[in-house]
Amino acid sequence: MKAENISFLLGIVLYKLKISDSSTINSLVSIKKFLNNINTKIVIWDNSPNSQNIKELESLNNFVDFEYKHTPENVSLAKIYNSIYKNNSQYGSLILFDQDSEIDEDYFLKLNSAQKKYQNINLFLPIIKAKNLVYSPANRFLVTGRHWKNERYGIIKSLNKLAITSGMAIRMNYLLNKYPCFNEDLNLYGVDTDFMIQYEKLNKYFFVLDYVMKHDLSVFTEDSKEMKLLRYRNHKKAIIKIFKNESILKFWLAKAFIILSSIKQSIKYRSFKFLKND
Repeated sequence: MKAENISFLLGIVLYKLKISDSSTINSLVSIKKFLNNINTKIVIWDNSPNSQNIKELESLNNFVDFEYKHTPENVSLAKIYNSIYKNNSQYGSLILFDQDSEIDEDYFLKLNSAQKKYQNINLFLPIIKAKNLVYSPANRFLVTGRHWKNERYGIIKSLNKLAITSGMAIRMNYLLNKYPCFNEDLNLYGVDTDFMIQYEKLNKYFFVLDYVMKHDLSVFTEDSKEMKLLRYRNHKKAIIKIFKNESILKFWLAKAFIILSSIKQSIKYRSFKFLKND
């Protein structure tokens, strides 16, 4: 494959994790020869309180073109994504990854093939599964998500769909025309949901690659009750912010959903803290 056929900007966000412990970066290092032979830049944005040590940073020399940026103030994901693509607008597509995904050469080959064939489509997604269900992409019913029971590939209608950002490949032209494309009013959760809602307003379709990407979904991990509470409160705030900008009906549906969900969570974890708004 010739280098001119590919122009990828990879954005990876780290938080409280060493570079050498990131499955995403390790998987990219394992295909460094392939990546170094194509027009690809890797941006590692480290949101950790402390910067990586010299030994950790030296491992990035595996890549011909890379950038490491450290922001101990823990910048929001939306601001990070917007900054990455705005400052590297010469690339054809932005590909976002969390720190705990696994990617191989096949992902990039299938992405490049699909982008060349469907040049009017601006968003390309892998399949991400958990517990035998397709976690991403997913259906959106009013203000909630619904998992796919079976894998679906190819051209998919954007209307009422959701997806997580890890593995998401977006054409640069679309991002620049819609800058800032990620909602900076959102801190952590909901950035992907809002992106998909805004995407469907201007794009009738996205494309699902015939590729199942390994990804550690935090929603299925055994966090402490305090961490679950923190995640849940952030999630509630995000839902309100997102649907408040959509319509009065969806805003009140979101409020109703949060009330019911909070009651369910408080019963499940035997804590009234899940009923509080802050």
